[in-house]
Amino acid sequence: MRMPRADYAMLVSRGSVLLTLILTVLLVIPFSPYVAGLDGEPWRYAMNVAVADHMVFGRDIIFTAGPLSTIYTRAYHPATDGILLAGSALLAVALCMGMAAITPPQRRPWLLFVPLLISQLPFEGAMLLALPFLLVLVAEKTAKEGGRRLLVSLFIVAVACTTLPLIKGTMAVAVVACAGLAFLALVRRRPVVAVTMIAACAAVLTGTWLYVGQPLAALPTFFVSQVPVMTGYTSAMAINGNTWEAVVFPLFAFCVVLAVLGAPILQRWHVTLAAAILLFIAFKAGFVRHDTHPTISACALAFAGLIAFVEKPAVSRKAVLGLLAGFSGAVVTSMAYQSYDVDKMQHRMSMLLSESARGLGQRITHPDDLGKRFAEENARLRQVFPLPAYGGTADIYPVNAAALIASGTPWNPRPTILSYTAYTPSLAKADADHLRERPPSRIYFDIGTVDLRYPSLDDGLSWPILLEDYSVSGFAGTYAVLEHGRAGGKVQFGPEVTRTVATGATIALGAAKRPIWAKIDIQPTWLGRIASLVYKLPLLTLDVGYDNGSSRRYRFVPGMASEGFLLSPTVADSTAFVALHSREQQSLLAGNYVTHIDVFGDAGTRWFWRAEYRLTLQDVDIGPSPQADALLLAHPDLQHTAADAVPGGDCSIDFIDGQPGTTPLIQAKGGLITVTGWALASGVDGRLADTRDIALIQGDATYLAGVRTTPRGDIGDHFRHPALTGAGFESFIDTRGLHGEFDVRVMQKSGNRELLCSSARSRIRID
Repeated sequence: MRMPRADYAMLVSRGSVLLTLILTVLLVIPFSPYVAGLDGEPWRYAMNVAVADHMVFGRDIIFTAGPLSTIYTRAYHPATDGILLAGSALLAVALCMGMAAITPPQRRPWLLFVPLLISQLPFEGAMLLALPFLLVLVAEKTAKEGGRRLLVSLFIVAVACTTLPLIKGTMAVAVVACAGLAFLALVRRRPVVAVTMIAACAAVLTGTWLYVGQPLAALPTFFVSQVPVMTGYTSAMAINGNTWEAVVFPLFAFCVVLAVLGAPILQRWHVTLAAAILLFIAFKAGFVRHDTHPTISACALAFAGLIAFVEKPAVSRKAVLGLLAGFSGAVVTSMAYQSYDVDKMQHRMSMLLSESARGLGQRITHPDDLGKRFAEENARLRQVFPLPAYGGTADIYPVNAAALIASGTPWNPRPTILSYTAYTPSLAKADADHLRERPPSRIYFDIGTVDLRYPSLDDGLSWPILLEDYSVSGFAGTYAVLEHGRAGGKVQFGPEVTRTVATGATIALGAAKRPIWAKIDIQPTWLGRIASLVYKLPLLTLDVGYDNGSSRRYRFVPGMASEGFLLSPTVADSTAFVALHSREQQSLLAGNYVTHIDVFGDAGTRWFWRAEYRLTLQDVDIGPSPQADALLLAHPDLQHTAADAVPGGDCSIDFIDGQPGTTPLIQAKGGLITVTGWALASGVDGRLADTRDIALIQGDATYLAGVRTTPRGDIGDHFRHPALTGAGFESFIDTRGLHGEFDVRVMQKSGNRELLCSSARSRIRID
């Protein structure tokens, strides 16, 4: 007996929805979350710890991620794993229910494209963008048709959308806009449903906020704190890419919006506007920071095209236009960043599904496995970043909170948690205020920025506090260890000198070797403000000339410079930062004192940035610190003759005073010489020496000067021993009192043996 066609169609329809739900759940819920590589993007680990420690978002943490960010990052932490699973399940179910609600029963087999798209997404954010759009579509259909199933779908999608701003704060704009459009779509025909939906959203938002340990009074503050995060992003984080991709995306997006339009243009204005909002946000997300981010735009475009296709009652020209525009636009704008080879796509989907199923099985049969792997990852971080044990509170600059957290030290972070994200005056001030009002007792300080920015722009407003209220007690790898409460040296500012400068003009600062504090206030034109809103501004560059005649170019971020930063000398690492407190500052930082600057921009700058800017300069007197000199300066001690040492070890003297160590005879430039390189007791055996020194040998006299360890990952890679990353060294040797020519060698002690490295030998003349 053959099954009636209607029953068969219903079976196919329901089977398609069920299969879509199963596959989507497996792909969206991270049964096998990220555990390894937590230092790759340490903010992911940091956000989980912030939730676990009940830090207040919007006050203690001001970041684009919210207290539910684990759903976005998919990073494991024992305290947030329940949030990760439950929140991801809600999103998966809401996506499937929303898609099923808007799709006519006979067209539901097309829903199987949903898990296919999800499996190809390199960014989870694209799926988050689709949910607000679905909310408006489900609301429109509910207003027209009603029914219990549509009401359930409406409220499930609305609840899921309510969680999005708590996952990623910048989603608030899309959610508020689309929730408003959904309300307007409902209110005329079903006012009770419209009001109930908004009330339910408010209740869920408040309840979720309280559930994750956040005080109710801080909820408005959280949303207010997102304003500078969003408004400053375009100017600070923009980078240029393939302009063609940014040009064609709006054309495909327009076709998708056109596919959504109703017969009378105003008939579906709610849905049309929601689609436009979705695709505009996707455009900004992909093409402001134009590295691999266009894949976000591509995935959002594909989702929008699929939605425009399946929500139509039948396959029509508009439906086909939406599908083709969405999918072809996604391929065109992202093919430079990912492969669309069919075999690779199939392999990726099968791999993700099998990994998810395996993860689900592991959670059932070995529920403690994730916790063990998490502990192992923290042990690995402690080995790679061996920060000393400490009982007080601490913070770490510029980014690697994961290393600090893994060390077991209580984390007391500045609000932005990443120095390069303090890109507006209010964000920089929040970090500086934190150091004044709730200072950590220790700071691990290093310098490392993004996009070749001028180094001291990142958290630059905090530098005077760090220099005055903290003193250096040592080094831990590349980090200077700063202790609070032991004054590092008084920081005094001279009178301000302000002038108006033409953009692109060279400004001489003089030849004096002294620290200079600068405020550079450059503003966009009215056309520039519009460009920043809809796309991005031309990038600005800071050209810097130095006292040694060299020059360098850096990315310039106006929002980070308007309230002040250390312009001269250029301080690019923790050693140079500590050298600011040294009595030998001028020698240690020679070649880094700024003599002139020039701020200019890319093509089109004169239209989008004002022709003049305000420049304010101040001399800065940074008091000397005995601790800084004790840590940085090596004083050679006369020792036994080098004949007592045996040849051995592996080493290299890379540079002496900036000149290659292989130079036949190097002339010392002053009372201090800088020696850098690397040294091992044995590269083959993967052994570091117990001690290392620079040996200055003159006849029978040998002078030993200590070195400071610096990281050299390349050495560990070369000898295939990761533990050898600490092979690098650096030494600032006070040569006053020494005269004549000296052999420069590396002396090491390993066990009871003293090794004089024969693979590196330099010669220097000291007058």
